[in-house]
Amino acid sequence: MRTSSLSTPVVLNSISHFLPIFSGQAAALVNPAKIRPRLSKMLKGVGDTQSSFFHLQFRHMAFDLLPNTPLPLARGALGRWLFGFVASVMAMVIVAARPAALLAQAEKASNPAGQAATSPPFGDNDALTILDNLKSALESYNRKKFLAQFDQTRMCDFPALRRQISSLFERYDSFNVTYHLMQTGTEKGEGIALADFGLDATSITDDMLDLRRHGQLRLVASWNGREWKIVDLNPRAVFK
Repeated sequence: MRTSSLSTPVVLNSISHFLPIFSGQAAALVNPAKIRPRLSKMLKGVGDTQSSFFHLQFRHMAFDLLPNTPLPLARGALGRWLFGFVASVMAMVIVAARPAALLAQAEKASNPAGQAATSPPFGDNDALTILDNLKSALESYNRKKFLAQFDQTRMCDFPALRRQISSLFERYDSFNVTYHLMQTGTEKGEGIALADFGLDATSITDDMLDLRRHGQLRLVASWNGREWKIVDLNPRAVFK
């Protein structure tokens, strides 16, 4: 549900609806250019302000902003009644809007920044896309593309994986990847993929054996609002 918070323009627009019922001279008393800074400052603490206090503050502000207004009108019965009436109406508007603001805050707290919206179903095509991206990144010797398949903010100990992959690229080249997807599923909004995964590579130096890795790889992927990114990978030793 979308909600909007109370703002100075809203308050000023609301006040303007009441002024036409008075004379043109009375309506001219409200100068938005002067009221806006004071009203903005007052609205910052309106969540914890009682309507009666706001009423008094608004009336005080109104008289402060009327230095050029004829004294009988500004401080007379009509002036006091006009600004008292408008302040009371606006206090009721603010108090009525407070529950909506609290609801908006609660909704924001239940869905913190960075947490993706409801994820789509995770299927074979999604898992194959991830595996194919890993394969193409390794075989094209593209370290940046390989690491881009992971969600760096949500993956546990991502810096350690980054160091491991950097070491892999420094010691081997001519990567060859094979995989066979065995199973996919979804658990708590995250995609799960099991695959037979093979990784072969040629050692850069003569004093080190070529790389031969083969085993079952388990990937956990999370939806970031645009695509699936890896947040867990086991065993990581495949890439040592």
